[in-house]
Amino acid sequence: MLTGEFLPSAPFLTYDMPPPDLQQIPDSELWSMIMDGNVPAYAELYERYWETLFETAYWHLLDKAAAKDIVQEVFVYCWQKREQIQINESMAAVRDFFSGPIQMANSKR
Repeated sequence: MLTGEFLPSAPFLTYDMPPPDLQQIPDSELWSMIMDGNVPAYAELYERYWETLFETAYWHLLDKAAAKDIVQEVFVYCWQKREQIQINESMAAVRDFFSGPIQMANSKR
């Protein structure tokens, strides 16, 4: 697990740690809550998957700062478009959805 300087901040989210019960909710239900604007549910999604996305971005870019920026942009974009994004499958679908913009950003460099 990455810590310290590698932990991206999420200034667009203001939250305390998600309630423990959110940690037990399946990804598809969590996304439904996010679509309704549930910030703690979004914070839980962020905590679950930011590291995997960061590692994917870093693997493509080999630049930690750029990887953190792209992952942050992806999360901001997804929060802004949450009502339009339909994810009805497992987190693999969510991870793949998030990874698409990371790969596109890499191809533009």
